[in-house]
Amino acid sequence: MKKIATHSFDLLKRSYKSFRAISFLLIAVITCVGIVGCTYSPLKPKEKNNAKSSELQQKEVKDNDLSIKINTIQDLIKMVNDVNKKGAKHIGQAYSLNADLDLKGVDLSPIGQSDPIVINDVATSGFNGIFDGRNHTISNLNIFINDNPQTQQITGAGLFAIIGKHGVVKNLNLKNCVVKTGKTNEMNVGLLAGVCYGEILNCNVSGTVSGQVTAGGLVGEVGGELADYENIDNNFKAHIKNCVAETDVSGTAGVGGMFGSVYMGLIEDCTVSGTVFATKSELEVVSGTPYRVGGFTGFGYYADFNCCESDTALKIDGKGNCIGVFAGGVSKSKVANCKYNSDKVEKRNIIDFIDDRDVSNCNGYDIKAK
Repeated sequence: MKKIATHSFDLLKRSYKSFRAISFLLIAVITCVGIVGCTYSPLKPKEKNNAKSSELQQKEVKDNDLSIKINTIQDLIKMVNDVNKKGAKHIGQAYSLNADLDLKGVDLSPIGQSDPIVINDVATSGFNGIFDGRNHTISNLNIFINDNPQTQQITGAGLFAIIGKHGVVKNLNLKNCVVKTGKTNEMNVGLLAGVCYGEILNCNVSGTVSGQVTAGGLVGEVGGELADYENIDNNFKAHIKNCVAETDVSGTAGVGGMFGSVYMGLIEDCTVSGTVFATKSELEVVSGTPYRVGGFTGFGYYADFNCCESDTALKIDGKGNCIGVFAGGVSKSKVANCKYNSDKVEKRNIIDFIDDRDVSNCNGYDIKAK
């Protein structure tokens, strides 16, 4: 009897274990199905909705973006007046050029003219919006700044007087343009901008630039902020990339086919061709003698030049000082993967001055003949 009872108990025990195992399995299956059902079903439409939302958003940005449209010359003149009147208040405003514009015979002031009192404040000076040319062309721009005492207060001359720290100009073409100053005017001059503290991307320019001090085909002076001398990479640098200039540039000091001078700037994938004329000047500040003149840039200070090319001829009035095929001089700068055309210049150093050292062989700077 005891044996039968024991056997029955064992059978009952095994049955209970089997029931418990089956129960746990069923619960797991039900739970898993529930989880999958709760998670999978709503996820599909959610992902689909997100995709639709993203497509709609992109279409809205493309077709109905918040930029101020420039369709006519009158629109451009209005933009110039608004920006120059508002000053720093226009920071972040976007503008888009939606048509080619021929400015022949149009009297246009440089965009972003700044009071010289605040010129050293790169956060507020000049144009600090976003200008997208959308690959359109502005042609026959003609800017002349005379020697009138009032114009001596203007800091830069070009389509843009100053591109500020927050300013971006991109996808714009300038064709057959002229920017000139009087013989006693010391402002920075360039076809696209007299001064750039911000960013320029994918821009092409052609024409003539004539100044006295700091004249360049694309930009007269490129500048950033140098506040931390111990950690140079921590400083803000102006940025210019993928630009082309076909220009004739003349001036006395700080003159280059692409840039007059570059201070705290990162320059990448830029190409220049044309002629640089270094002339004598009546200005006392430059002692009348050509100084810091180069096929690509007149001078670079804490500047980085990467993958840039100069196909520029140099024409020097007199002997001059600090005259180089690629750059008149550089200090504390980096030059990498750059090229020059040795057939277009007389026998000169590639860079005439580097940190007070003789650089007839460029001393490790990566610049090669094309």
